[in-house]
Amino acid sequence: MKTKKVLLLLSLAAVLLGGCNEKRDSSSSSKDSSAATETTTSSSLPSSELSTTESSDELYPPEPTTIIDDDTYTISTSWPNSALQAYAATFDLKDTLPNVTLERKIYHAILDWGYDFYFLKVITDDADDLLDIALPFEDAGYDITLDDEYLYALSVHEEIQLYAYYLPANIVEPNRIEIMLFIEEVAEDYLFDYLDEHDGWPSDALASYFALKNSTSTIPSLSDVTVSYTLLIDEDPYFPDPYFLIFIPGSERTLEYKALLENDNFELELDDPDDIYPYYYAYKDAENLELEFGYYESGEGLPAGMHIYITAYTVIEPPANSEQVYRLDFNSTSTLTTATDNLGVWETDALTMTIKKADSTVFVGGDKSNGGYWHSPLRVYADQEVTFSVSGKTIDQIVVTTDPSKGVEGLADGFFYSAVIVNTNGAIITIKPTNNQSEITVTISSQVRFLSLEVYYA
Repeated sequence: MKTKKVLLLLSLAAVLLGGCNEKRDSSSSSKDSSAATETTTSSSLPSSELSTTESSDELYPPEPTTIIDDDTYTISTSWPNSALQAYAATFDLKDTLPNVTLERKIYHAILDWGYDFYFLKVITDDADDLLDIALPFEDAGYDITLDDEYLYALSVHEEIQLYAYYLPANIVEPNRIEIMLFIEEVAEDYLFDYLDEHDGWPSDALASYFALKNSTSTIPSLSDVTVSYTLLIDEDPYFPDPYFLIFIPGSERTLEYKALLENDNFELELDDPDDIYPYYYAYKDAENLELEFGYYESGEGLPAGMHIYITAYTVIEPPANSEQVYRLDFNSTSTLTTATDNLGVWETDALTMTIKKADSTVFVGGDKSNGGYWHSPLRVYADQEVTFSVSGKTIDQIVVTTDPSKGVEGLADGFFYSAVIVNTNGAIITIKPTNNQSEITVTISSQVRFLSLEVYYA
């Protein structure tokens, strides 16, 4: 499943205060994966059988180490619902803080570590108390992550976060659960501060975007639009190609717009058939044009409405000097200098290409029982890592010719570790760095077969 631009709105807001879906197989795409990080999201768990998920050290903040101090804390014999509700009442919240039923000795106080939060220390020998704490939050619609010694709860509007840890006794403190409760008001519709308002469909703003991208493309318009909002995202840290958001508040019109795009000869792809509201990707490969669109309920700083994202991709021009090129031909192993299960190296002149097994389940070169697939064509497998490098030069662009029987997606949709623009034309993939680089590395997403390689340098 692809990453939806709408799911990056919080990241976009951070960019605006300081902006994308990966392009698929047969047009052009722009990617910068250098800043991308893997995120963990857990779905709501049913109260009747709240299950557990594996913990992730990257998800959790550092464990608190506050020592019990009777002068700092109020001591209760049960969960301090009244004190917590009084603390929550000091905020103007859309979310509610649930009450918890738990009979334990509990130390609690509002602490200030540069920001205020409510801290609780539950004295208990039973880590299962985490489940008793989790259930009321789950019933209130919070997103829950739970394992044997950790609980995280996030409210619907992301105003309330609870972190809870079960910690063993030390020389100062007994077995306990330490809890940090963070509350922060989320401003309603805060992204509207950055969107431009238009009467009706934003035809002029859309035309300006296409003019910016030197594109002659057009897209169909929805009828009966009273007001719309637009935003040009041109500083997205993940993708160098600027894209354009149209937001139309109001009712769900996804299938209506899908029909308009189909009549305009777009190719449509449904993201997830299990989504409550359908979300589509639309392509016109001949025009290097991509849309994604769908309806979302209120959240992420916007009310309910239609989100339409338009990307007119930058087309890579021919190399500045077509004679400054290094070539590798994979019809033979004449340039193969290293061939092991974990590493393959090809070299010619100042050009080196390496393939590492990395996290792949397949050895470099594949099955060795018949000598391996080192040439005619060279097979590169999912999750293997490919690096193109030139010594003493900077890369202008890389052109890889692939076996059309296997497609280009494995390389074109790979995870690039630096900012690049990727164009595809049939079985030929062109990769152009957006900065001066002598090395480009990519993790392959699915098997791809190389016939030849050209690296143009500056």
